[in-house]
Amino acid sequence: TLTVYDTLKQLVPMATDGYILGWLARFGFRDDDVKKTVAVLSGGEKSRLYLSILIHEKPNLLILDEPTNHLDIMMMDALLDALQDYDGTIIFVSHDRYFIKELSSKYWVFHKIVEENRLITTIREIDKTLEELLELAYSEPETEKAKTMQVNNRKKKTNPWILEQLQNDIELHHKELSNLHLELHGIQARLSQSETYSSPELYRELIVKSDSLEKSIADVRTELDTMETRYLELSYD
Repeated sequence: TLTVYDTLKQLVPMATDGYILGWLARFGFRDDDVKKTVAVLSGGEKSRLYLSILIHEKPNLLILDEPTNHLDIMMMDALLDALQDYDGTIIFVSHDRYFIKELSSKYWVFHKIVEENRLITTIREIDKTLEELLELAYSEPETEKAKTMQVNNRKKKTNPWILEQLQNDIELHHKELSNLHLELHGIQARLSQSETYSSPELYRELIVKSDSLEKSIADVRTELDTMETRYLELSYD
């Protein structure tokens, strides 16, 4: 029976309205949304509210498996912002390069090696940047045994130039995605400030910009997913 606003207010009864509205805005609850009772929220809205409370309670350890899966752009960025402000330890796995780059401080890499004529996978910590790791992943030669095992399954060879061009396109799209995210984060930071709501014109302008950026991010992600899937297909043709 509690409203969205009251759900958070009961956790921090001494907090100001501006603080509560600002925190909820980071998770997509704005204007009349904060007056809704929890009972009438959709499944996605309940998940957002739960996440806002969970992050606010600041547990000392979070283990996240593909945390951006099935989240819309707004929720992905809200999650990232909240986790960047989080003081505990986070162990997570993700395929989202932007999310990885912005959140990670250490990397563990799954690495294939040949041991006693068997191809096995090990996990080791790597003291490199994400860009260095990706460069290594594209350029590091496979062991002869692993290469032989893959060649046996190949029906044809893909022109290396095609793979190189596709890889370059993938990198350009990742850079574009990163820039769009940064711009969106700036907009969302302004939307999380209570003074923004004192100017209806500014609020509407920021919402329009936010919606436009979210659409652009979704479009680039779709193109990127297609290219990365194609790269994997060609790599093992």
